[in-house]
Amino acid sequence: MTRRRMSILSMAALAPLAVDVSSRDSSVTSFMVAAGGGSYAEVTRGCQGEVLSADQRRYRDMGYAVNHKFVGLVNVGVRATVLRRMVGYRDGSVMWNPNASLEGTHVGFGLGYVSNADRPNSDEFDIWPVSGHLRVGRLSRLYYSIHALEDVPLVSGGGTIRSGIGFRPGRLVDVWAGLGYGPPYDKPGFEARSAVHLNSMLDLNASGRLSSSEGRSENAGSLGLTVRLTRGPKPASPDSSRAPVSPLIDE
Repeated sequence: MTRRRMSILSMAALAPLAVDVSSRDSSVTSFMVAAGGGSYAEVTRGCQGEVLSADQRRYRDMGYAVNHKFVGLVNVGVRATVLRRMVGYRDGSVMWNPNASLEGTHVGFGLGYVSNADRPNSDEFDIWPVSGHLRVGRLSRLYYSIHALEDVPLVSGGGTIRSGIGFRPGRLVDVWAGLGYGPPYDKPGFEARSAVHLNSMLDLNASGRLSSSEGRSENAGSLGLTVRLTRGPKPASPDSSRAPVSPLIDE
């Protein structure tokens, strides 16, 4: 079984864990825009795994997202990433990702569809059409999560798959750190993400990746802004464990 199929099947097997009976008392519509770029190594290997060539490739991307959290557990939204200078894609190609999720207090699970827009026969950025995530733990404290093809922008914001630990060191900041792997990057790399809550409506989002392969850098970074429109009762106090968190970390 290929690593791709194992990833999809493992996420599907964990789907029942998403059931949670916690309630939410307000609906939130969020809009996000982010831009970034980076580099990756295009490595050609022989039949025995020997390196035949290693070239440096650079790219840019920009992402957009709209998400609506209903009163309760349900989230629905759509993400889009515009690719620039990505080998194997026409410049300006757009990847769409409509998605939905259930977000409880202790567990969250989501699935979506990723379009292969303008993709010729190329292995440079080999993706599958399924996105998703699984989270175990409280967003307001400490949690583990794994994400597949969900980031905004898709490539510089994270890439194919990332897994790691999220936590909240202060009321105004959310942090996530872990390991990212999969195309277009040749080797796994360290990834970190943060959301600074500027006020009740605005978040400043940032992400970064550090890695290398065969002497070529595989680094990336992105910056973004999220605007939230909340409808319904406000949290009882800013210190409440149910305080709103950034859609960047929620998803």
